[in-house]
Amino acid sequence: MVRRPGGALIGDPGGACRAERPIPIDRQPSLEFDGGWLPGRSQYPAGWVRETRLVGELPVTVFARDAALRERILSSAGVVGAVDGNGCEPVSALAVDKVVRPPSQGGLKSVGTVESVSLCEYSTSVRPDDPWPLTASSLLRGQAAAKLVRDLVAAPPGTGPTLTDQRVCGPDPGFPVIVLRVRGSAHNQDVLYRYSGCRTNGTDDGSVQRQLTSATARQIFLGAHQLYGKSNVLYQLLIGTPPPVV
Repeated sequence: MVRRPGGALIGDPGGACRAERPIPIDRQPSLEFDGGWLPGRSQYPAGWVRETRLVGELPVTVFARDAALRERILSSAGVVGAVDGNGCEPVSALAVDKVVRPPSQGGLKSVGTVESVSLCEYSTSVRPDDPWPLTASSLLRGQAAAKLVRDLVAAPPGTGPTLTDQRVCGPDPGFPVIVLRVRGSAHNQDVLYRYSGCRTNGTDDGSVQRQLTSATARQIFLGAHQLYGKSNVLYQLLIGTPPPVV
């Protein structure tokens, strides 16, 4: 079982079957977030150990035979303060269930020399009135950061693409959303990157709204932001024209 950012699950979470199924002979080390295990250690044959610690209120579980590996992983986990190691806030005023615009500091065209870009991905909260939590983050520097900003600025003005299936477009902005925190020599600028709604898809730097493009999508949806399922819009951007709706 592998749990990915945003809650994607590859494999069988087990649940009630955990007590019924034996630990497989061909074991592999694994890391699990919020898997329901109580803090502590459980011993298994051949030296395998399942160890769980609470990090804040979240149980983090490592299943491995190597004690040093378990300690290295568990000791690296911590509660995010004002921002995480990639410069992303745990919650963002831009990641909410309504259409909002970032405060404009002059827009992307006036940030000067691009120093870095934080990619902050937020998904829905369990409680509707709460802000959406950070689920994945990464950091671009140097030429990679500058290229992403150039391609964002080069995108056509407006919004889109919209959904091309048979859904009726609603006003909701969709989720997850990505906040790009651009740091430049002249000023910083947040950019809202919406890709999972209908009429609201696109980027917004507080000054100009621009359409999503394949060039930007292929730089963003990598690593921790890699998708486990593609919406109609991202299918267009990352793969090509989607097949007709049946």
